[in-house]
Amino acid sequence: FTITLSSVLILNPLATMIIVSIGMAFRILKIKDRYYHILNAPFYKTLFNVSIMIISLLISVQAYELFGGIYRNFDINIILLPVIILSVVFFLLNYFLMCFLLHLWSGIKISTAIAQNVKMGFLNIIGMVPLGLIMVGAYNIYGYLGVLIVFGPIMLARYSFAMYFEMKKAYLNTVKALSLAIEAKDKYIEGHSERVVKYAEKIARKMHFSESQIESLKISSLLHDIGKIGIPEAILDKPGRLTDEEYSKIKEHPVIGANIVSNIEALRGSADVVRYHHEHYDGTGYPKGLSKDEVPMDAYIIAIADAFDAMCSDRPYRKAMTREEAIDIIKKERGKQFHPAVVDAFLEILDSEGGSRC
Repeated sequence: FTITLSSVLILNPLATMIIVSIGMAFRILKIKDRYYHILNAPFYKTLFNVSIMIISLLISVQAYELFGGIYRNFDINIILLPVIILSVVFFLLNYFLMCFLLHLWSGIKISTAIAQNVKMGFLNIIGMVPLGLIMVGAYNIYGYLGVLIVFGPIMLARYSFAMYFEMKKAYLNTVKALSLAIEAKDKYIEGHSERVVKYAEKIARKMHFSESQIESLKISSLLHDIGKIGIPEAILDKPGRLTDEEYSKIKEHPVIGANIVSNIEALRGSADVVRYHHEHYDGTGYPKGLSKDEVPMDAYIIAIADAFDAMCSDRPYRKAMTREEAIDIIKKERGKQFHPAVVDAFLEILDSEGGSRC
């Protein structure tokens, strides 16, 4: 968008459409270690990508002109408001068209798709509009050399961000590998951590957590049962009722998990959540019998996601419950085992999803 905006102001809309079309048509994307480009992507996808950019640009340029914007005018006092209008219109159209495609393609509600992406889009505008204006200013003073001087650091910053996301991806894959190590030991919880992540994320979004809080919660959700690696398989796989001694051993897994996580610097933020995800709102849980605000909210969210998935899954000592049976238990344990606000958010989610299966 930085390039789009600066070329509209430095050149004109027609030249910008040509630049944007070439850029979108011949871009190379790397997705899951595979490169996608015009030679191996379906033509209709390339055409769609180019089309939504052109449509967004055409209409946003009209809005720019309507609010007094003129081309090759570098007076910030004159172009600032029209530039903001152009950027907002461009962003809204681009996102609406993309979300409409997602709706047609995967059935996601348009409103849901927009809600999930609109915040990031506005952050993009906040970051990209000033950069575009800086490039325009550099061109006004130094010509195309100025554009290159500004563009170089921008590309370097983009590369740095790409490297950061690669490192973040490697970090997340490491966490997933740790959770899979537990599932390899306990055959009855295959896929359990991923499902807990899914439920926990939905609850967090319903409770209006920030994106950074949600990311942290997802990490903790993947790791919540890591301590079971220290529990004998004979206890984990026992088909009958556990003895008091065996149950006491099971109750050690949150502390074992917290100790494992706290020894890894990048994961220490999840230690208390892992330690306390079996604490109850009324103080009857373990390992410390904490209650109410003594327990991190993330732990309460994981607790209900963990319990719901456990109730809906086959275990060595019982068959899976029905969705209705699990929901009834959650309702009964509101304010006892589970945090009331978390229960309310989760029940809203389950009600909106409908269906009879977990």
